[in-house]
Amino acid sequence: MFRTFLERLDSLLFRFRRASSGRCRYSGNYLDGHASYYYDTDLTGCRVYEGFFRYTKEVYDYSDGKTLYEVKGNFYKNKRNGRWSFSRKSQHGKRILYIDYVNGMQSGCYVYKSYESSFGLLHNSEAVYLSLSMRNGKPVGEVSGCFGKCVLTAVFDDAGLPDGKWKMDISASGACRVDHEIWNHGTLVDAYSVDMSTGDRLVRSERIEPFVRSFIYGYCAPLEGLLEKGTDVWYWDFGQN
Repeated sequence: MFRTFLERLDSLLFRFRRASSGRCRYSGNYLDGHASYYYDTDLTGCRVYEGFFRYTKEVYDYSDGKTLYEVKGNFYKNKRNGRWSFSRKSQHGKRILYIDYVNGMQSGCYVYKSYESSFGLLHNSEAVYLSLSMRNGKPVGEVSGCFGKCVLTAVFDDAGLPDGKWKMDISASGACRVDHEIWNHGTLVDAYSVDMSTGDRLVRSERIEPFVRSFIYGYCAPLEGLLEKGTDVWYWDFGQN
């Protein structure tokens, strides 16, 4: 009975997606994994992706064992549109990235979440979260993040450049300090740390922006880049056209 219910549900979902998707459907080998998607064919015989798309692949890694990747979202005339999800799951935990697109451009939410027993920038089991907004492929507005015991707050201007006050609070960790950076539309004005145990202020070079940049490049971009079709993957090239 339960199996029959699942079959009916799958049939209903198929009809729903079919109604708002291309006239043809493909399901089979795709790149180095498997994909199911809808498409139309243009006058030259080329496929135009239209509607729901799902891509999965499974790899084996010496340290992580079996690792599963999944990409889900919708295409409109070969461009990503709406909310897409990109995930990686292994025996150590799961990473997932959500991105909103408008006509192939990152526009809307850009949210990364993970909980893993081994995380490259932290130790032991730590929850990781990064949230920002995108507009026409550039970050804008407020940024918030949590990297274990490190809490991030930052701001981008309307041109996608670091602006205003950036802060990384790591006072709950063994470092017991808060890092600060002051930006003026992409120009670093001041950078210093406050030792929360002594109250001392120490002038230093920038630390927060390079950390966030390396995080995007090393953890978020590889997930978005599991499938390159329909967009230009964002590698932290803020403020550029």
